[in-house]
Amino acid sequence: MKASYKIVTYLVIIMSLIHIGITPIIFDEFTMRVGWFIGVGLMGIFLGFLNISYWRTAGNDELIKWLCLSANIIALFYSILVITVDQDPQGFFVVALFVYLTFSSIYLSNVANSFN
Repeated sequence: MKASYKIVTYLVIIMSLIHIGITPIIFDEFTMRVGWFIGVGLMGIFLGFLNISYWRTAGNDELIKWLCLSANIIALFYSILVITVDQDPQGFFVVALFVYLTFSSIYLSNVANSFN
């Protein structure tokens, strides 16, 4: 599970970079909607960075652990909320990534020495 958790973390970062990268293709001018669109991509990047810091500290830092778990749960609920409104196929893939990321981090936080 450790390896798949790391792979999914990197997939979230890659998907977020793609999300930001396609902004000029989708939008012609910068508006508030574009700002929110880019912000969602940035959220994914920072979520990935937080998960990397979680497994880099081997789950030993309690603050990083709880920040990571909280951020994963919030991102999961937000993505589910978005998918109820905008049912694009890539949205379901993102929800699946966030589900795996959330449950992996919860599972690994409960398993003693899971990162060693």
